Amino acid sequence: MRIMPRALPTAMLGLAMLAPALSTPAAAQRMGPHAPPADEIVLQLTSEGWVETKTAKLIASVETVLSGEQAAQQSGRVPPVFNELAKGDWRVTNSDRSRDASGLERWRVTAEVRVPEGALGGIYDKARQLSKPGQQIEVNQVDFSPTLAEREDTAAKLRAEIYGRAAKEAAEVAKVWPDRGFRVQRVDFENAGIPRPMPYQDRARKMERAQMASAPMAAGGGEIEVSERLVLNATVVLAAPAPRPEPGEWKHGDRKLEPSDKK
Repeated sequence: MRIMPRALPTAMLGLAMLAPALSTPAAAQRMGPHAPPADEIVLQLTSEGWVETKTAKLIASVETVLSGEQAAQQSGRVPPVFNELAKGDWRVTNSDRSRDASGLERWRVTAEVRVPEGALGGIYDKARQLSKPGQQIEVNQVDFSPTLAEREDTAAKLRAEIYGRAAKEAAEVAKVWPDRGFRVQRVDFENAGIPRPMPYQDRARKMERAQMASAPMAAGGGEIEVSERLVLNATVVLAAPAPRPEPGEWKHGDRKLEPSDKK
């Protein structure tokens, strides 16, 4: 009786064929070492700066009682009392009208303007003096935060500083490995390159300054620059291309690199 050889499962057959191959020195050489990828150096750079401003945003509101004829005359106009409070380019941010039981219209308008700090002297007293029956003026807020243009100007300077520091880092690395060709490959800014303001008891200082603004400024008193600190973080990648393998070396552990591959 003839005995037929037993067939091995496919997975076992693959292992059986692979085992002798791994046992040879040539096979061990084919599995490694792997050629290194492109060299990279990753840095975290931080830059900070101060945004300075000599102006403040003044927000005020006026509530006026108007007859029908007066309401028609005031339609679409910025109440002139705002310019009596502080001269500037007032922008209306909210307007609300209602009618009381006597048939008179109550018109409440909120507006804001950017003014020099010197124009804020005694601003609260001035609002009280301009108030009268049928017209009440209120100072809602005095905000010393810098303008968007002032912030963007400082942000551009911080980005330029990061670029310069990244270039210097690449130059220093090139001194250590002059033949590797390190360069700045990428600069990734946090928040799309927009620095973030840093809180540092700024709110309390603004409230204190707003309260001081209610008192008249001393004669000859100069304007004081108010500053806001901005911080910009960036990830900088310095990279150099991977060295080209010599003929006969192994490429990524997959096959032997032949001289014809190096073209």
